[in-house]
Amino acid sequence: MRPDVREYIESSLTSIYERQAALQFATSIQGTIDFWDDAVKIKKQALTTFRAMDCMWYVFPTTKNFPYTAKADAVIDELKARTYNTKERSLAHVRSLKHLGGEVWTSTDSKDLYKGCDFSLNGFVPTVLP
Repeated sequence: MRPDVREYIESSLTSIYERQAALQFATSIQGTIDFWDDAVKIKKQALTTFRAMDCMWYVFPTTKNFPYTAKADAVIDELKARTYNTKERSLAHVRSLKHLGGEVWTSTDSKDLYKGCDFSLNGFVPTVLP
């Protein structure tokens, strides 16, 4: 992961759990650039990214109303924008997608989102905002 992406995470997110989830996600999407021409690695990377997204949706505060995962989604969008912020990086990401055509992906049940986190959740309590 590039230093500017890490700096954004460390300076913008106050919760240790949010920072860890964002670092996990940022690392996973960097893989779409790093392995763009390797179909096997890209398919594994896609699963890693989906797990990281599950973790983000679990760790970031949710709301009872729409949009349920607004903060997580905003951070995901920002991390993608910062990671794919040059023509070369964007093209590498887009080219990686050709390896995923025709794949079927299932969503994770909300009670299992925590399983996507690759770090300890000891002491974490989910936050639900009004």
